[in-house]
Amino acid sequence: MKLRAFIETQIEKLAPKLIRMTDSSYWQNMSRFDMFLWAIGTLIFLLQVSLWLGPSSISSLLILDYKNYRLETTNQQTSVHNMQLYQRISGLKQGTDEVEARARIELGMVKQGETFYQLVNQAILKADGSS
Repeated sequence: MKLRAFIETQIEKLAPKLIRMTDSSYWQNMSRFDMFLWAIGTLIFLLQVSLWLGPSSISSLLILDYKNYRLETTNQQTSVHNMQLYQRISGLKQGTDEVEARARIELGMVKQGETFYQLVNQAILKADGSS
């Protein structure tokens, strides 16, 4: 409520000056220096408006900078993932070690002449009801 009262008092103070400015005699009696100051002030105001609110304003620049940062981090993560994939591909092309490791892990394959031992956790068996 205090802000509203403050704004109303400021408008009441400015109203007579604004009404005077609409009178043509106000502008005709103005010196060249005063007109120059008005022109410079208006120009500075318009430049500030375009600087802060226009399509190429500071806020849109900051938004674009943030989007660029996000894209760069995504690109870095993707390039690391691509390097890992290239290493796996080269391992598959060069030798059988990678193929053998994948077969052991994913398919549970055992080499000829090897003995396979499976260790079973007793706690899991008791929980299932098996003995």
